[in-house]
Amino acid sequence: MDGENHWPWESANTSLARFTVCDFPAAAVSMLSTPIFWVAGELFNLNFTPVTNVPVAHPDIRVWEVTDKTSKRHIGLWYFDPYARAGKRSGAWMNAYRSQERMDKDITTIVSNNSNFVKAKGAILISWDDPVTMFHEFGHALHGLNSAVRYPTLAGTH
Repeated sequence: MDGENHWPWESANTSLARFTVCDFPAAAVSMLSTPIFWVAGELFNLNFTPVTNVPVAHPDIRVWEVTDKTSKRHIGLWYFDPYARAGKRSGAWMNAYRSQERMDKDITTIVSNNSNFVKAKGAILISWDDPVTMFHEFGHALHGLNSAVRYPTLAGTH
Protein backbone atom coordinates (compact mmCIF):
# COMPACT_ATOMS: atom_id res chain seq x y z
CA MET A 1 0.00 0.00 0.00
CA ASP A 2 1.19 3.49 -0.74
CA GLY A 3 -0.47 5.18 2.27
CA GLU A 4 -3.82 5.65 0.55
CA ASN A 5 -6.89 3.67 1.43
CA HIS A 6 -7.01 0.97 -1.24
CA TRP A 7 -8.99 -2.20 -1.20
CA PRO A 8 -6.35 -4.93 -1.40
CA TRP A 9 -7.86 -6.75 -4.40
CA GLU A 10 -4.47 -7.89 -5.59
CA SER A 11 -3.76 -9.75 -2.36
CA ALA A 12 -7.26 -10.92 -1.44
CA ASN A 13 -6.81 -14.59 -0.77
CA THR A 14 -9.83 -14.86 1.46
CA SER A 15 -13.07 -16.56 0.57
CA LEU A 16 -14.64 -13.11 0.29
CA ALA A 17 -12.65 -12.60 -2.91
CA ARG A 18 -14.88 -15.24 -4.51
CA PHE A 19 -18.11 -13.40 -3.68
CA THR A 20 -19.84 -10.56 -5.42
CA VAL A 21 -22.77 -8.43 -4.33
CA CYS A 22 -25.53 -8.34 -6.89
CA ASP A 23 -27.61 -5.17 -6.67
CA PHE A 24 -30.89 -6.63 -7.81
CA PRO A 25 -33.78 -8.31 -6.00
CA ALA A 26 -33.44 -11.96 -5.11
CA ALA A 27 -36.14 -12.77 -7.65
CA ALA A 28 -33.57 -11.86 -10.31
CA VAL A 29 -31.69 -15.07 -9.46
CA SER A 30 -33.85 -16.43 -12.26
CA MET A 31 -31.78 -14.16 -14.54
CA LEU A 32 -29.13 -16.87 -14.30
CA SER A 33 -31.26 -18.71 -16.85
CA THR A 34 -30.42 -16.10 -19.52
CA PRO A 35 -26.80 -17.20 -20.09
CA ILE A 36 -27.59 -20.91 -19.86
CA PHE A 37 -30.42 -20.52 -22.39
CA TRP A 38 -28.03 -18.67 -24.71
CA VAL A 39 -25.45 -21.47 -24.47
CA ALA A 40 -28.13 -24.13 -25.05
CA GLY A 41 -29.34 -22.18 -28.08
CA GLU A 42 -25.88 -21.78 -29.55
CA LEU A 43 -24.67 -25.32 -28.92
CA PHE A 44 -27.86 -27.37 -29.32
CA ASN A 45 -30.26 -25.09 -31.25
CA LEU A 46 -32.71 -25.04 -28.32
CA ASN A 47 -35.24 -22.32 -27.57
CA PHE A 48 -36.82 -21.76 -24.14
CA THR A 49 -40.28 -20.17 -23.83
CA PRO A 50 -41.90 -19.56 -20.43
CA VAL A 51 -45.16 -21.42 -19.85
CA THR A 52 -47.70 -20.98 -17.09
CA ASN A 53 -50.34 -23.56 -18.00
CA VAL A 54 -48.61 -26.50 -16.30
CA PRO A 55 -48.82 -27.65 -12.67
CA VAL A 56 -46.07 -26.69 -10.22
CA ALA A 57 -45.49 -27.87 -6.65
CA HIS A 58 -44.68 -24.35 -5.36
CA PRO A 59 -45.36 -20.81 -6.67
CA ASP A 60 -41.59 -20.09 -6.93
CA ILE A 61 -41.11 -22.80 -9.57
CA ARG A 62 -40.94 -21.57 -13.16
CA VAL A 63 -41.41 -23.68 -16.30
CA TRP A 64 -40.18 -23.33 -19.89
CA GLU A 65 -41.16 -25.22 -23.00
CA VAL A 66 -38.05 -26.34 -24.89
CA THR A 67 -38.27 -26.41 -28.68
CA ASP A 68 -35.89 -26.79 -31.61
CA LYS A 69 -35.11 -23.26 -32.86
CA THR A 70 -35.29 -24.28 -36.52
CA SER A 71 -38.14 -26.77 -36.73
CA LYS A 72 -40.10 -25.46 -33.69
CA ARG A 73 -40.54 -29.13 -32.65
CA HIS A 74 -41.47 -29.62 -28.98
CA ILE A 75 -38.56 -31.25 -27.14
CA GLY A 76 -39.67 -31.12 -23.52
CA LEU A 77 -40.30 -29.03 -20.43
CA TRP A 78 -37.67 -27.55 -18.12
CA TYR A 79 -38.67 -26.69 -14.53
CA PHE A 80 -36.51 -24.33 -12.44
CA ASP A 81 -36.93 -24.41 -8.65
CA PRO A 82 -34.34 -21.92 -7.36
CA TYR A 83 -35.20 -21.06 -3.74
CA ALA A 84 -34.69 -22.77 -0.39
CA ARG A 85 -37.81 -23.55 1.65
CA ALA A 86 -38.86 -25.74 4.55
CA GLY A 87 -38.89 -29.40 3.57
CA LYS A 88 -36.69 -28.96 0.50
CA ARG A 89 -33.34 -30.74 0.63
CA SER A 90 -30.15 -28.68 0.49
CA GLY A 91 -27.78 -28.45 -2.45
CA ALA A 92 -28.32 -28.31 -6.19
CA TRP A 93 -29.49 -31.13 -8.41
CA MET A 94 -31.30 -32.18 -11.57
CA ASN A 95 -34.39 -34.37 -11.77
CA ALA A 96 -35.95 -36.20 -14.68
CA TYR A 97 -39.69 -36.56 -14.10
CA ARG A 98 -40.29 -38.20 -17.45
CA SER A 99 -37.63 -39.59 -19.77
CA GLN A 100 -37.67 -39.25 -23.54
CA GLU A 101 -38.47 -42.41 -25.52
CA ARG A 102 -39.76 -43.67 -28.85
CA MET A 103 -40.80 -47.18 -27.83
CA ASP A 104 -44.50 -47.13 -28.75
CA LYS A 105 -44.86 -43.43 -29.51
CA ASP A 106 -42.81 -40.24 -29.24
CA ILE A 107 -42.59 -39.24 -25.54
CA THR A 108 -40.79 -36.00 -24.69
CA THR A 109 -38.87 -35.37 -21.49
CA ILE A 110 -39.67 -33.32 -18.41
CA VAL A 111 -36.59 -32.26 -16.43
CA SER A 112 -35.82 -29.79 -13.65
CA ASN A 113 -32.95 -27.99 -12.01
CA ASN A 114 -33.22 -27.32 -8.30
CA SER A 115 -31.12 -25.14 -6.02
CA ASN A 116 -31.37 -23.39 -2.66
CA PHE A 117 -30.81 -19.69 -3.10
CA VAL A 118 -32.07 -17.63 -0.18
CA LYS A 119 -35.11 -15.66 -1.24
CA ALA A 120 -34.71 -12.16 0.15
CA LYS A 121 -35.53 -8.56 -0.59
CA GLY A 122 -32.74 -6.22 -1.67
CA ALA A 123 -29.15 -7.16 -2.54
CA ILE A 124 -28.08 -10.78 -2.34
CA LEU A 125 -24.64 -12.30 -1.96
CA ILE A 126 -23.81 -15.02 -4.44
CA SER A 127 -20.54 -16.79 -4.98
CA TRP A 128 -18.85 -17.52 -8.29
CA ASP A 129 -19.62 -21.16 -7.53
CA ASP A 130 -23.39 -20.51 -7.85
CA PRO A 131 -23.49 -19.91 -11.62
CA VAL A 132 -20.82 -22.59 -12.12
CA THR A 133 -23.06 -25.04 -10.26
CA MET A 134 -26.07 -23.88 -12.28
CA PHE A 135 -24.22 -24.58 -15.54
CA HIS A 136 -23.10 -27.96 -14.24
CA GLU A 137 -26.60 -29.05 -13.19
CA PHE A 138 -28.12 -27.60 -16.36
CA GLY A 139 -25.71 -29.84 -18.28
CA HIS A 140 -27.51 -32.83 -16.78
CA ALA A 141 -30.85 -31.35 -17.89
CA LEU A 142 -29.41 -30.82 -21.39
CA HIS A 143 -28.44 -34.49 -21.43
CA GLY A 144 -32.10 -35.36 -20.93
CA LEU A 145 -33.37 -32.70 -23.34
CA ASN A 146 -31.02 -33.88 -26.09
CA SER A 147 -31.88 -37.52 -25.62
CA ALA A 148 -33.07 -39.18 -28.85
CA VAL A 149 -33.47 -42.88 -28.09
CA ARG A 150 -36.01 -45.60 -28.62
CA TYR A 151 -35.78 -47.25 -25.19
CA PRO A 152 -36.47 -45.17 -22.04
CA THR A 153 -33.77 -47.00 -20.06
CA LEU A 154 -31.17 -45.41 -22.37
CA ALA A 155 -32.53 -41.85 -22.12
CA GLY A 156 -31.02 -38.94 -20.24
CA THR A 157 -28.75 -39.44 -17.25
CA HIS A 158 -29.67 -43.03 -16.29
